[in-house]
Amino acid sequence: MRNQSKQREQIALYTVASIALCNVIVFKYQDDWSKWDMAFKVEDGSYKEIMYSMFTHSDIDHLVSNIVAFVFISSRVFIYTSSSFWQSPIVILILYIGSGFGTCGCFFLMQIWHEYDWNRKLETSRKVLKNCDGILCHALRWTGDGVVEGAARIRTNVLHVDESFGQAVFKSMRRIGASGAIFGLYGAHLYLLFASPGHQSNLFLLDIVVCVGAFAVDWSKFSVDQKFSEIVVNRIVESDNVDHAGHIFGFVSGFLLAVLLDKFSKFKYGRRRRTMRGGGTRLGGDREQSRLL
Repeated sequence: MRNQSKQREQIALYTVASIALCNVIVFKYQDDWSKWDMAFKVEDGSYKEIMYSMFTHSDIDHLVSNIVAFVFISSRVFIYTSSSFWQSPIVILILYIGSGFGTCGCFFLMQIWHEYDWNRKLETSRKVLKNCDGILCHALRWTGDGVVEGAARIRTNVLHVDESFGQAVFKSMRRIGASGAIFGLYGAHLYLLFASPGHQSNLFLLDIVVCVGAFAVDWSKFSVDQKFSEIVVNRIVESDNVDHAGHIFGFVSGFLLAVLLDKFSKFKYGRRRRTMRGGGTRLGGDREQSRLL
């Protein structure tokens, strides 16, 4: 049993090392592959662009910081665990790639929210122009609905010029880096810490501080509206070229994926919750091993 446990740990380690190596290989050749042209952006994102963006980096510092963070958090989630389920290469790939796709999916949802909010502002402008009693409003309504619609759009853009420019930048901005997928592992780790308190280690408190602290830093600089002035301040004035929204979306995606994978593992292996959850191992690892070994 101990040999099999060691073998699963080595397989998990090789899987993590392979993902890290893929990041290094893509970084080495990304200039030849025109990294900016292939990177994901909201207005025309494809599956190929999403996959490519999960393994690209802006420079060597970006690569090294992401690899170090990836190896650290992967060792906590996948390698040094008593649960064979979370050491599975398939689970590791699902969580990494799924967090990356979840990050980009959240960007699409954010764009849908932007369009809904903008249409709501545009509808307000239409009502103002149709209900006002001024001479100019009467003249606009007399010329036809097309002119009123154009005037409503102009009014909306003038009143919300900051958001208008910001949303244009948001849709056209290329997004690169494995940060979304890596932050997904932080989200999964936070869930596992509380889903199985019996699997605590000497660094349990530090793990919570790292996960919550990483989320809090990005949340403090995250804005749903994505106003142009905020983008300028963050990226130019403060020289903060970090995609905080991608970190937040990756964290949430990884957390939710961990919940789904946990429920699936319980359903697949027929495990039931104990009175004392975890029983000294992550997610009832000893019971799982007794079924798999």
